[in-house]
Amino acid sequence: MPEISGDDDVTKKMKILQLNLNHCVAAQDLLKQTIIDKNIDIALLSEQYCQRSESTWITDSTGKAAIWSCKGKPFMSHSRQAHSGFTWAKIKDIYFVSCYARPSASIKDFEDFLLELSLETRGKSPIIIAGDFNAWSTAWGSKRTNHRGRLILEFLSQTNLTLMNSGTKNTYQKGNKGSIIDLMFTNDTLSRRIKWEVSDIYTNSDHLFS
Repeated sequence: MPEISGDDDVTKKMKILQLNLNHCVAAQDLLKQTIIDKNIDIALLSEQYCQRSESTWITDSTGKAAIWSCKGKPFMSHSRQAHSGFTWAKIKDIYFVSCYARPSASIKDFEDFLLELSLETRGKSPIIIAGDFNAWSTAWGSKRTNHRGRLILEFLSQTNLTLMNSGTKNTYQKGNKGSIIDLMFTNDTLSRRIKWEVSDIYTNSDHLFS
């Protein structure tokens, strides 16, 4: 679970949680307790079981990617258009983007998703983009790089974003099978202040907190 450190009021001790809930009611119920126990400020979620009704929760058009300002800090601004696969909100002067790229989507759909994401986030800074991209690359610890992974690397090369993932610990684990598909990107303004890690906290999902 990433933590942003800094001396200013904006970045002081902000804790961020990233998780794919696998559309599981038990995972979402457990999430609520984890947020309290770990004093989480912002949750960037994929495949949530249900939507919350408060104004500090926003989702994409598919209902598969959500941002939750857990302590009720209001959005300074947010996406006015319902995008497919991602949504964004500005909280405490930072832009947060939550993403979910369906594994069944075609390469063309994935390219369109990245293009729309690029256009919508252009000029927004500082920014954190996180979610389940269902993409593999040796750049973030996978054993191989697939087409989606190469497209993400091309996307990163055209921006000032930095990949925050480190190590080879899986973010998805089901039985003996696992992979690293939950990613986080940020720009130089925040990259030196973020401590990113995969947590061993039980989630009741087949994904881990990161």
